[in-house]
Amino acid sequence: MLPPHVPPIPRGLDNYLDFEKPPSQPESTETVSEDLLSIVETPAGERFFKRFLRDCGVTRPKFAADPQATAFNEGKRHLAMSYLNLMGRDDPQNLIDIIEQEQTHE
Repeated sequence: MLPPHVPPIPRGLDNYLDFEKPPSQPESTETVSEDLLSIVETPAGERFFKRFLRDCGVTRPKFAADPQATAFNEGKRHLAMSYLNLMGRDDPQNLIDIIEQEQTHE
């Protein structure tokens, strides 16, 4: 059960948060990759994914004086890079360059 301050979960997503129940069939990496690509191909998906990459700090490493902060920042960055890898973007530099250009124009 979620704490009372958490907003209600949209219908259809509630069963994704049941971590105790194992999935009926594990999804293949190929299936997850195709799903991610189909989401990102929509205008809303593209906007979300660019924001996700920015929020994860994918455009540059985020080192801090505190090693725990650095580990946290690099963990976020690693998550974004793993999604790029799932999409078949082994060299995501082009997308990173686009995000950096957008940041300078904001």
